[in-house]
Amino acid sequence: MVKVLIGLVGLGVVVFLILAVEYSVFNDVHVNAIKRATGQPVEEKKPVAENKGEKCKSDSNPVFKGQFIDRANILFIRPLGDTQARFIARSSIVLKEGTEAAVYNPTDAVLEEVSEKDGKYKLSLQASCEVGFFFDRLDKVAKELQPKALIKKGELLGYVKGVAQGDSFDFFVSNTSKKVSHINSKRWQDKESLYAQCPYEYFDVRNANNLKRDYIAYTLVHNENTIQKEWNKEQGVSTISCGNLSYDIKGTASGGWFKGESTDTKGDYLSINKYLSTVQISIRKDGKLVEVLTDYSPDVLLPDLKSGKVACYQDVNQDKWVIVKLISDNKLSIAKGNGGCPTQFAQEVSDIWER
Repeated sequence: MVKVLIGLVGLGVVVFLILAVEYSVFNDVHVNAIKRATGQPVEEKKPVAENKGEKCKSDSNPVFKGQFIDRANILFIRPLGDTQARFIARSSIVLKEGTEAAVYNPTDAVLEEVSEKDGKYKLSLQASCEVGFFFDRLDKVAKELQPKALIKKGELLGYVKGVAQGDSFDFFVSNTSKKVSHINSKRWQDKESLYAQCPYEYFDVRNANNLKRDYIAYTLVHNENTIQKEWNKEQGVSTISCGNLSYDIKGTASGGWFKGESTDTKGDYLSINKYLSTVQISIRKDGKLVEVLTDYSPDVLLPDLKSGKVACYQDVNQDKWVIVKLISDNKLSIAKGNGGCPTQFAQEVSDIWER
């Protein structure tokens, strides 16, 4: 009997050790990412602060009532769909050079994951069953953070630095109840592009500290005076926007165009869109940006470029031009060159793109 009891106890210890090892391996990726970000020894293992097994709560329109960064540190914010941004589904924030700014949680949310790539950190959070968000390319992560823990509004998430050139970090919000609409949905494969939302649309507008208005205002200064003149603070939030992920407008040149069987992540992808008084054109190859052009004073402003029409768009800063001819609702051709716009469209040197 004693041997049997000893055997059972031994078996129980083995099972416990196996479960403990599995738990440790499961959490090491997230916990070690936090430790690397905060200078803690990776070998040290700490239990994860769980969210007590609570299920997410359904809320397709949560309100972000706290600021995520001190606005005094912001130089400008790139709008969604910006042709100059690396990731069009994200809002990229550019900080003033030489600053180090704290990033705060804008609303109560569960910290789902912490990951690290090339010395930068990504924090993914869930505000409700439908709405998730993340901050990417943070330089440091707060020591107190634990994956699967409920992070309260206003809690410190980490720190970012302002650099001489390039974006400082990214802010992304997705809402599974609001799928982005495209003319040809099969062209869009990037998961971020399917449900991305303007982050600032979720911020509080119900008091004197109108966070939505104040954050969106920073998207209007990135193209300097041309765009800044379009915005009048006294006109209120209804007159401003932080951009759109889909610029598809049927019967016009506006939106996404592709070569052959290409998608937004594989092959050749052309984007033509209007942002306030400008026309922005970009070409991506396998999801990576390869060419951009912005016409700050276009003769034909989208969506006025319709079937059978031709327009030339010139970027005076780069001394380049692009001629766009809309052949039909689902087909257009473009020609590119250097210098000023030519007097006529050369069909023989043009590329064909389709919806």
